[in-house]
Amino acid sequence: LFTAAGVTIGNNVSGNTGLVTRAGAVGGVWDLLGGNLAVGTNTAVGNSLPLSGATITHVNNIDIGAAAGASGNSVTIGNGATVISGNILVGSDTDDYDPAHGNGNVLNVGGLGAASTVSNAGTVLVGNHYAGGNLGSSGNRLTVSNASLWSAGASIGRNSQTNTVTVLADATWNM
Repeated sequence: LFTAAGVTIGNNVSGNTGLVTRAGAVGGVWDLLGGNLAVGTNTAVGNSLPLSGATITHVNNIDIGAAAGASGNSVTIGNGATVISGNILVGSDTDDYDPAHGNGNVLNVGGLGAASTVSNAGTVLVGNHYAGGNLGSSGNRLTVSNASLWSAGASIGRNSQTNTVTVLADATWNM
């Protein structure tokens, strides 16, 4: 599948799921051709994107829970899936006046099945509140298990609090 523009799963709506998976012995490939991928933007709650044995490539940025009110959104990259992207943002917001800043969003890399891979040329940001003043973007999580994660850097809890990154014994994160 080739997508010429950015893709959003759940913009001001909740409970949507996009599924990219392996079909038989061959994994599915989704090429975003340099566009952004967002899961849960604005007042979106509980949107998800599970990847199982598939590949998503040429993604500029991946935003999970972006903007005020986006909470409980998730991306799971497992069972041998591969993602090649730029920056990855888990819980981010620029609005200093809204107390519900992209909270409780999740990125799971790996898990059961074959080892998974995420390679990005950018930074992994978990809990980023770009505006000054009030704290925001809290309770966001990244877990890496049975996987390899490569990134140019990381930022955990920028102007925010209670964000968590867990890299388990069967995983690596190279920066």
